[in-house]
Amino acid sequence: MREHNDVPLHVTTLTLLLAAAERHRAVLTPAKPRLSAAGCALVTWLLALIVVIPYPFYTSYVDLGSLVHGRASGVGLCTVHMADSMQVYMRGIFLFTFVLPLTVTACLQLRISRELRARQQQAAPRQQHVLAVVLREAAHSRDDILPHRYTASSRRSSPRDHAADPRAVDERDTYELQVDLWRERRAHKYLVSMATAFAICLAPLMLLR
Repeated sequence: MREHNDVPLHVTTLTLLLAAAERHRAVLTPAKPRLSAAGCALVTWLLALIVVIPYPFYTSYVDLGSLVHGRASGVGLCTVHMADSMQVYMRGIFLFTFVLPLTVTACLQLRISRELRARQQQAAPRQQHVLAVVLREAAHSRDDILPHRYTASSRRSSPRDHAADPRAVDERDTYELQVDLWRERRAHKYLVSMATAFAICLAPLMLLR
């Protein structure tokens, strides 16, 4: 029946909204506790099922075999009575299960984009330090592969002493923050692409109802 086809659509819309809310929490307020995955799944499916409950009251089954004897035996058709109350219900479905969730999702993604852009601008002056750390780690990896004798000079430039250098530690922290920022931006782009593709593909179906 038609309501069975709409449940996955509502679940997907709510899932995108919850994913944007979780990303917003992780980026802007990481100290707050994470959303429960089981709880979110339960809520999305319950809301999706509640939304489609009125469908059976406006749907009737027509047995084509009784109308066309001998030609359509065992064939039926589900029809929807588009009464005034049904039209109001469909408008509510369009607003509260499509427009409103995707609008909130877009607002959350926009705030995340602004925050990541601000962090990128703050980290730009320190990218030279990041490059120095990468080159230093590459040099250490090469020294570990090549055989060398244990001398005073090698002892002074050992990775252990380098790790104890406060400036090197600060540069390594900068490098790790830069990598985390890159990962956050990549995940953000994936979620924005998914939400945009879903909205574009579902918009004609929702508008033609």
